[in-house]
Amino acid sequence: MNFIIKGRQQGKTYKLIIASEVTGYPILVSDSRRKVFLEDMAKEMGCYIPEPMTYERHRRYPDGFHGEILIDDAEKIIEKSLENTLGCKVVAVTITDRSSN
Repeated sequence: MNFIIKGRQQGKTYKLIIASEVTGYPILVSDSRRKVFLEDMAKEMGCYIPEPMTYERHRRYPDGFHGEILIDDAEKIIEKSLENTLGCKVVAVTITDRSSN
């Protein structure tokens, strides 16, 4: 697993769109507003990417997609997932970058 860690407006989504075009992997996003933003951004960049999937759509149809995905704004996906399954709010997370081992 690779991580793109930068501040706001520093090109994370740009890099993810490029990765999606190169690999053909869809991007999982937190909501439909973000999906439209990604589609518009990819179009402006001249990139052809698979249709992004919203968290809610993927959650409703868990057997509808198997394979590799890219995740935009992972912290939002983690928050939604835990709030929906456990009813708790995420305060902090740690992540190990295994690609550096």
